[in-house]
Amino acid sequence: MGYNVLTEFIRTLRGFELQPFMMLFGICGAIIALVTWLFARKKQEFKISVSITCLYLVLIALCSSALVIFTSGIIDFIRYEYFNEADMVAPIREFTESFVRQKFSLFASCILGQIPISFTDRLITTFFGFGVYKLMVKFFGEEKWR
Repeated sequence: MGYNVLTEFIRTLRGFELQPFMMLFGICGAIIALVTWLFARKKQEFKISVSITCLYLVLIALCSSALVIFTSGIIDFIRYEYFNEADMVAPIREFTESFVRQKFSLFASCILGQIPISFTDRLITTFFGFGVYKLMVKFFGEEKWR
């Protein structure tokens, strides 16, 4: 969440035009963190087996991706429809425009255009994040809650 806000302030300090819509994508970061926390807070379930852990990670990726797809699709729709600003992320813009060319509504196109990028991103970062967590546990030990 902080990344989206901080990035825009740094870009503005470097002389680029402020893109307030980019800060709204911080909502997506908060959603990802909340969904991940909801599943990952029961650490003992991740220790059952490798296959159960993988299923949990895929479930986290699917749930967070679904929510992010709708949230970012709505943000993009508002940006296109009411402010006439194109998406700065080229692949998402390309997917969205391809759906519009196929006669989908702009709202549906904004949501559908998010799917390939968001799902791929969530899958990679969820597994990578778990790998970083496991490395941290290996080097620093299991955290102890009181």
